[in-house]
Amino acid sequence: MLEWTRKVQRFVGGMTEDAFLLDEKTQSAVIHGLIVIGEISARVSDEPRVAFPAVPWHEMRGMRNRLAHDYLGIDIDEVWRTVVSDLPMLERTLKLALKSQ
Repeated sequence: MLEWTRKVQRFVGGMTEDAFLLDEKTQSAVIHGLIVIGEISARVSDEPRVAFPAVPWHEMRGMRNRLAHDYLGIDIDEVWRTVVSDLPMLERTLKLALKSQ
C-alpha cells in the first residue's frame, strides 16, 4: 500500500488541479492506483486493522468500490482531493505503522 500511495502521488507530482483535470491519462493512472490501494487494504488481515486504527481501512475500500463499479459517476474532483489531501496523510500513517512493528 505504501508503494502505491507514493506512486500515485508521483503521478500528479508538480501538476496543478487544472492540469490534472485536463489530463485523462494521468486521471486513469491515478484511478487505477487508488483502486489498487483499496484492493490491498481489503486483503489486510484483522490483526493489523485492529492494531492500526488510524489507517482509514473502510474508507480506502469504499473509494475502491466507487471507482471500480461506478464508472460513469466518478467525481474527478474528489479523486484530485483524495490524492493531494488524503494520500500524504495515508503515507505518513503507513510509515508510522511500519516503524512500530
